Amino acid sequence: MELAFFRDPRFGSATAAVVSVFGTFGGFFFITAIYLQNPLRMPASEAGLWMLVPAGVLAVSSVCAAGLAQRYGVRPLMVGAGVALAARGTLIALFTADSSRAVIVVEYLLFGPGIGPSTPLIITASVCGLPPDRAGLASGMLTTFGRSAFAMGVAVLGAILNAGLHGAR
Repeated sequence: MELAFFRDPRFGSATAAVVSVFGTFGGFFFITAIYLQNPLRMPASEAGLWMLVPAGVLAVSSVCAAGLAQRYGVRPLMVGAGVALAARGTLIALFTADSSRAVIVVEYLLFGPGIGPSTPLIITASVCGLPPDRAGLASGMLTTFGRSAFAMGVAVLGAILNAGLHGAR
């Protein structure tokens, strides 16, 4: 790990953004799988099929990110991604055991455009100011931070869910 990368504000900001995005990503899939199977009483196979919706939207939005960034610029795309994530965060906070499945679909459709474009654009923006021979290391560091944040998102949201289900101790 090269700590000197953190002197570049783009890299430091990108690290914070990657941690936020991947923490949200990991927590989303964990909490959603539990929500579908417990309050909604879906069998695991049906819940898995429902999880294909956000995964598909995520895949499509990731592939489209570069073209949209070239056409409209990175900043508007990242602002749009942030708005989509905020909207879906609000929706998921409102879920109850009898939430409409239409609300769930809308939340899932907002997830992909929130996460999908973020990752490739964050990594690209963070390494563009670094020497070309160091870009691979920087990208690898960001990927490592992101994967660690994914696991932390599962752990933190799992702990919050557990405390909510069993009362804070």
